[in-house]
Amino acid sequence: MNRREVLQYAASSAALALLPSDCHLPWSRVGKTLVGPTLTEPQRASVRALAGALLPRTATPGALDVGVPAFVDVIVAEQYGNDERQSLADGLAHLDSVASREGGSFATRTGVALTRTMRALEAPKAADTDGQRGYAQLRWLIIHGYFTSEPVQREVLHTEIMPGHFDGAMPFHAPTASVTND
Repeated sequence: MNRREVLQYAASSAALALLPSDCHLPWSRVGKTLVGPTLTEPQRASVRALAGALLPRTATPGALDVGVPAFVDVIVAEQYGNDERQSLADGLAHLDSVASREGGSFATRTGVALTRTMRALEAPKAADTDGQRGYAQLRWLIIHGYFTSEPVQREVLHTEIMPGHFDGAMPFHAPTASVTND
């Protein structure tokens, strides 16, 4: 770590301390009354299905276990502007469009049908459409929510926010300087 990175981290920490406690942590807003338009129930079902497909439970908690769909709803309601909400809606519509090629909505996909739909979503496309960009945005938001959740930080990544041990009662001994006259 160089001096510039240390200064950036110190400045970020100082800036966060000055913000109101409820405005900067989307995870702290999960489960509370949201300020702004949220996802519709069919959109929530698609987000749940995609989160479960992208990050399923294995030996570690999955996206559904840590509450990623609720995190996505908070971001959409309180952080996104109209253009970002529309892009996300385009991405959700794209999920259903790809799934409907085999019949049904994305939220109802399971097993082999879900695997085929996910492969179709992830395949390289010749054209960059609004739906594909919205899907990429949604996928990124789900992954971001997962890796910033407290359970994943603690149980999977083993992040230690304040490394080391602090003991305020430790004795302090001032260093002594030896001065020699040469």
